[in-house]
Amino acid sequence: MVENFSAWHNIALGTQENGFAGLDTEFTFNNDAVKSRIAAIASWSKDKLFKYGGRRGDSLSMFTNGECGMWMNSSAYYGSIKKQAKFDFGQAMLPLDTSVASKPQNSIIGGATLWVLRGHDQDDYKGVGHFMNFLSSAEVQAWWHQETGYVPITTAAYELSKKTRVL
Repeated sequence: MVENFSAWHNIALGTQENGFAGLDTEFTFNNDAVKSRIAAIASWSKDKLFKYGGRRGDSLSMFTNGECGMWMNSSAYYGSIKKQAKFDFGQAMLPLDTSVASKPQNSIIGGATLWVLRGHDQDDYKGVGHFMNFLSSAEVQAWWHQETGYVPITTAAYELSKKTRVL
């Protein structure tokens, strides 16, 4: 039997809000909650309840070819699963590990981030502004959500996606 395993991503692994609040961050991951989670994963691996399949989406084929019955990753892989799986499947939030957190919390932000750097001409920033407006439009966000599984960034995109759902 596999115990609840969510909320471990909400464990502080460093000071300064896990590095978001300052450059003088210190790692604090050597704590009982992290040690317990690593021990559980090691035990599950030994008992063949868990198999590490690689970083990012490297292990997706293990799920879509039926080698494993559950796959944990970003919702951004929804589109890939939909295209590859030859069976019905569902998505859900991870269960809550109440030994780590008493209530559900937001998960960490993924890597789908755009950055605009200083030091360029004003005309360049006008172009960047137009591009960002395009990317954040309800139509583009609804399409991106439905194609990839990423969560829409605006309520308007969410509402449009509900009306035009193709997933």
